[in-house]
Amino acid sequence: MRRPATPAVTALVAAAAVALVATLSGCVPEPAPSATVTTSPKPDPTLTTPPTLTGDAVAPGALPPAVFGGQCPTALSSSDIDDVVGTDMTPYSTDTEASVSNVGGITCMWTGTDAALTVTILPRSGIGAAQLSDAARRQFFQDCDPALFCSWVWEDDDLWVSGTFQFLPNMSQSTVDAWGQDLGDTVAANFAAAREAPWVRDTTGWWPVRECSQVASAVAAELNASVTGATATYPDQPAPGVALADIASHRTWCALTVPGASIPLTVNLFAGEAWFVREAEGDKAFDTQVDGVTGYRLASYDGSASNSFSFTDGVNRVRIDVPGDARASVEDLARSVARAAASGF
Repeated sequence: MRRPATPAVTALVAAAAVALVATLSGCVPEPAPSATVTTSPKPDPTLTTPPTLTGDAVAPGALPPAVFGGQCPTALSSSDIDDVVGTDMTPYSTDTEASVSNVGGITCMWTGTDAALTVTILPRSGIGAAQLSDAARRQFFQDCDPALFCSWVWEDDDLWVSGTFQFLPNMSQSTVDAWGQDLGDTVAANFAAAREAPWVRDTTGWWPVRECSQVASAVAAELNASVTGATATYPDQPAPGVALADIASHRTWCALTVPGASIPLTVNLFAGEAWFVREAEGDKAFDTQVDGVTGYRLASYDGSASNSFSFTDGVNRVRIDVPGDARASVEDLARSVARAAASGF
């Protein structure tokens, strides 16, 4: 899996602005549940009553089980879509973003003649009390652009489901919302029939969302240089489920200005993503020179070493893109971040 990689999708799908620039494959290691715990998330105003989650605890830095066993046809079949929308679509991709996998979710894509549907299914076990802001909900689920894409959301005590239709003729927000209600009901019925073993995430040791000024100060102290930080954001609108999974994973995304560099040092923090510290087989072990922090230098698309790194403290993950023209070397900048990671920034 590779966070910054754009999937090789059809020109139709690539033209839509709903796919996060960083899309990952669905290849992930086996989950590791353990003891039993119970959590009560904060109330979600979209639900009648907040759910109480009980089940096997997934270790703080382990990959949780994927909903529907990661099998998209079990969640929603092509015939299910055709029955609701009246358009023939076939499975295209099950590539799932790391943040979505980090909360036990899956992303499924179907394509047809001049049409596409992408659905993200997130279990309440993984997202807990995480919610999109009111502004984000309006942007995702009210600002429909019939010429390009329209999104819908469906949720209950067990699942949060969102889908985006692209290029279907005569789309409108009300039509898409009605389709989404029917498709969400189908996903929920299939989930009930699957009778999956319940689980909850042990979040002991998870990093909270950090202020970028705090991240910059931590790196500055380790680098012994002046560093400033600003909040970074998505270059293109992400899929709704990716945005929510990032919130649930406490993502902090910062652009740090370091001495001499013409571009920022980009820092991404993800709580609970230790399982994804090595993004691809071509990534090479990197000596962080920090006790308790494991690192990899990520491979470029041609297999050569890049200036991107991934570190973990055993629970959380930090991914960085390091400028090559700073006063400090690429390796020294990377190790400064690794030392800051050891103390949680």
